[in-house]
Amino acid sequence: MGNMNPAIGSDSDWNYTVGGNQFWYYGEFKTTGTAYFMSLNWIKHQNRNSQLFYGYTYQRSQYRMTDGIYYVNDYHIESPPQQLYHLNSAYTMTYQGPHIGIRSAKKISPGVSIEDSIKYTPLALAKGHGDWNLRNLTFNHTGSAQMLDTLAGLRFSLGDSSAFSLGYRYQWARLFQGGEDLSSTISWDKAINIQRGIYFTGVTRF
Repeated sequence: MGNMNPAIGSDSDWNYTVGGNQFWYYGEFKTTGTAYFMSLNWIKHQNRNSQLFYGYTYQRSQYRMTDGIYYVNDYHIESPPQQLYHLNSAYTMTYQGPHIGIRSAKKISPGVSIEDSIKYTPLALAKGHGDWNLRNLTFNHTGSAQMLDTLAGLRFSLGDSSAFSLGYRYQWARLFQGGEDLSSTISWDKAINIQRGIYFTGVTRF
């Protein structure tokens, strides 16, 4: 689990049922958040330096949006941009599904190895939950997605059954297609979630 670096987030709404200008809303806001993931792996095949594994991944991200500005509001460009006073909204995103992957390690000294891995989830369940306080609006998203997770780092062994690792990790998730519970005419697609940074993990074998 970790905190995300504060950043500027954005949100846009498009209305494809109207002709001409379909750009309905666009806003930007200060964004903070947290993220965590869990992964269960079963080793299918291994040799001296590599392992083929499969398992299940769960990834969850929570975002908090404040201090927003509307640039497009109800199809109209705001000039100057409109301040979104009292914005304090949240959005939670989860991805989960079975994965397959390969991991390799090369010893560079007693107890220390270089490690890397990649795992792929071809079909994942994606869910989103939003609370937009300015409109007292709560909504849920459900769809299908795929996930990719890669890492490279150093592994330090602590005996025969445990170790810890430090390195760099890149996680990518892409939504295929989904919908929103407020209306069957609202589609939820083209969403990509990327998380990357330094990782620290511990591993215990049973």
